[in-house]
Amino acid sequence: MRHEKAARLLDLARMLASSAEGMTLDEMAQALDVGRRTAERMRDAVWAAFPQMEVVEDPPTRRFRIPAGLDGLFQTPTAEELAALRTAADSYKSSGADGRAASLYGLERKLLSALRGAARRKVAPDVEALVQAETIGVHAGPRPYEDDAVLGAIRMAIKGLSALAFRYDGGSTPGRTREVTPLGILFARSNYLVALEGDDPRPRSWVDLQLPLYAWLARRIWPEQADKGVEVGYFLLPPDGDLGDKALEIFSLTAEMQSSAEKCAERIAQLVKGGHFWPPSPSSEVEFDDFKDWFMEEDPRKLIDEESARQLNGNP
Repeated sequence: MRHEKAARLLDLARMLASSAEGMTLDEMAQALDVGRRTAERMRDAVWAAFPQMEVVEDPPTRRFRIPAGLDGLFQTPTAEELAALRTAADSYKSSGADGRAASLYGLERKLLSALRGAARRKVAPDVEALVQAETIGVHAGPRPYEDDAVLGAIRMAIKGLSALAFRYDGGSTPGRTREVTPLGILFARSNYLVALEGDDPRPRSWVDLQLPLYAWLARRIWPEQADKGVEVGYFLLPPDGDLGDKALEIFSLTAEMQSSAEKCAERIAQLVKGGHFWPPSPSSEVEFDDFKDWFMEEDPRKLIDEESARQLNGNP
């Protein structure tokens, strides 16, 4: 129990040394999952061990921090921490995020180089054993395509609170230069820049991309009907099976949105052709369990007539 208390005091000291703005008592209590009075006693104990702790007035509260950091004696990483860092780096690399993987590998090298020889030799076998024993599951499907130069420019703009200009190949005027205020980066199966443009305070993002592509496909399959206009929307299947007047919801699609969606799809096709998305998603049977009663226990594809199936497969 005494060792556990000492470890928690050292954890608090690390928190106070790693925080540039300092921590309030309430923040300490929340981070350590203790009451405010206990957090106050722990702060006093750390203050006695590290008298260089300073107080930062932040009315109506006070913040505490250890500005000069901690001696390397208290900062030696454990084998579990180094193994987790390596696993995270390997995970990034396997998912195609080479830039972020390189950053974590660089951090690992810095941590290991800062260790003294005896400590490094002691922890290295345990790290390798854990890394080899813990594997990473790679999800099938597209991988994000990351350009280090582009990510670097976006991050520099975010850190510098500056605008970002780029040439946009989508929209109704492809090739025009757009200037935005970057808010952040969303890392997912595809990576997104979240930004503000012009006087509109709302971030812009693409939604319902499939509907403009359905409209494009309809014009390609039935060119004789293209002049009459194509509307797209959602056919809503209510749980109770009652198809009322609101079963069909039309999607408001503008010419600019249509052009932007087609440019987006073209770029995705180029990336797929270039091998950036790998491994591909395995084909699988689609399950319709939620609506199986609608199709009387049959495969829905068997209920589509041959001409419609041929059109849906892109064979007009």
